Amino acid sequence: MLSELVGLSKKTMNIIKQNFIATFAINGIAILFGALGIFSPIVGAAIHNAATIGVVINSARILWVGRETNESQILRSA
Repeated sequence: MLSELVGLSKKTMNIIKQNFIATFAINGIAILFGALGIFSPIVGAAIHNAATIGVVINSARILWVGRETNESQILRSA
């Protein structure tokens, strides 16, 4: 039980790190291109919103990881 919680917490931290890196990279590039005049403010806002949706979807993966653990416990107890 404790080892499963440690594993789940490590997976959660990996997903958080992925979200930080992706957000900083995408938004940083969008800000740079916006400052150079390559992107309009509307395009920059769309990129920011798309990055935010991507972070939420990536974070939702932890729900399926937890569900797999619960399902394996149910199968072992049967």
